[in-house]
Amino acid sequence: MKKNNQIFIVINDFPEKLIGVQISAIQRSKLLYQNVTEDVCIITTKFNRFFLKYSRSHLRRFGIDSEIKVKNMYFDLLKITDVEDSYSSYIDSKDYAYSVKVSQTHERYYGENNNCKMYVVYSNHNELFRSKRIDYINYFHEKRKVKRDIFLPNGKLILSQYLGEDNAIEKEEYFDVDGKVKLIKNFYKKNLVNIFLNDSNGLLAEVFLSENDLITWWLDHYIVNDKAIFLIDGGPHHIYPIKKLAQAKVVSILHSNHIQFGQDAISGSFNSSERKKILENPESVDACVILTDEQMNDIEKRLPIHCPLYAIPHPVLIKPEKLGLDSRDLDRIIIISRLEKEKNIYEAINIMELIIKQLPDKKLYIYGDGSEKDKLKKYVDEKKLSSHIFFMGYTTDISKQLNKSVLFFMTSLYESFALSISESLSHGVPVLSYDFKYGPKALIKNDFNGFLIENHNTQLAAETAIEFLKDRNKIQKTIDNAYKSVEWLEPENISKKWQKLFEDITM
Repeated sequence: MKKNNQIFIVINDFPEKLIGVQISAIQRSKLLYQNVTEDVCIITTKFNRFFLKYSRSHLRRFGIDSEIKVKNMYFDLLKITDVEDSYSSYIDSKDYAYSVKVSQTHERYYGENNNCKMYVVYSNHNELFRSKRIDYINYFHEKRKVKRDIFLPNGKLILSQYLGEDNAIEKEEYFDVDGKVKLIKNFYKKNLVNIFLNDSNGLLAEVFLSENDLITWWLDHYIVNDKAIFLIDGGPHHIYPIKKLAQAKVVSILHSNHIQFGQDAISGSFNSSERKKILENPESVDACVILTDEQMNDIEKRLPIHCPLYAIPHPVLIKPEKLGLDSRDLDRIIIISRLEKEKNIYEAINIMELIIKQLPDKKLYIYGDGSEKDKLKKYVDEKKLSSHIFFMGYTTDISKQLNKSVLFFMTSLYESFALSISESLSHGVPVLSYDFKYGPKALIKNDFNGFLIENHNTQLAAETAIEFLKDRNKIQKTIDNAYKSVEWLEPENISKKWQKLFEDITM
């Protein structure tokens, strides 16, 4: 790749709790920075008032906070580069008849007619009222919410939302670092109508009819390097605004199965019409990265004419200390996953139920969060397994938890690579996984570094786990094999694949 190429990794957002797509994007930025080019920048396009806080925290976690540049479109347009200064907010009670303190951080303000006019939520509960920072304020008129003000973590106003009769947003105003309205979004029946961008004097400078038009304009003004390469993790919706940039090279990364669940990989229906358009059009993108050879082969069989495809898996960036049985809890089984329906944690619980009938000392620790958490906990309680299965919540210290474990369960309905499998193996934790598409078959060699189980065969999964957990010598041997089995994913090997892709698209 030419040295003057600049690489931009595009994702939607940096939320407080990262999921696999965002983790892989951060890891790839580190891989490319350390092995290909130092000109790497992560771009996010979704408004998130905690962007600076979360992005710095996540990059620090991966040890690249001083190396990788990160930009958010909204923060860049609003010229917000720091939120360290604290802005205390004092509400003059003279404007209201009285106020009622709901809690340490919640307070209602009432007018003369005893109607609530304002509901204030503070981000801290300092006993000194004048030192409090506002999180958000809801305003009311005739018992209806009409406006919401949203503040940065430091207490500075960043967004005002104006609400219609059904509480739908009708207008949004975004404030720049100087407190001036920089962006205005207008909505009709919950649909975006247009976006106004003001200049430094508060005068209208640009009008956009969609968020994509704003993204294109911002990138065109922000990206000064005409040889920029965009690696898009955020989904197909990011491809179209970026493709409008004349000199940009666009690489789409497919993070999920391309076929609807339960259907044949060759003849089944695509799960996204947008993804189908990209894959079947040779000119839609400069390259599309698939995470496994198996999925790339299935796409090639399905689509004789397709965009340029490259199979590049996620790298394993860390080489943990190799630990034997003496450093592990032989009764500890682990899952690290989002708690969503497609992760199929219910069947992992069923497998565990069968295991403890023969091995009552075994425990399953589930790390992660999601919409199914409460239902899963209830399911465990109903089966009277709460003394054997524990929900530990979201964790950022994955290494610590894996290093204590001897077996990892993966019972997903589908994945694209299953990043948690490679993470587990790199920590010497054998993986028992259903043989779904895609990922397990690329990473697990049956009875060597883990076990591939027929989908939904909980009985076989339990029997396999029981046999494994009873044999101390087999556990140690499989742990040793797990460490060895991910050497092909080390940075020098994966970076060569990216280097080849970059050379191909910039020739």
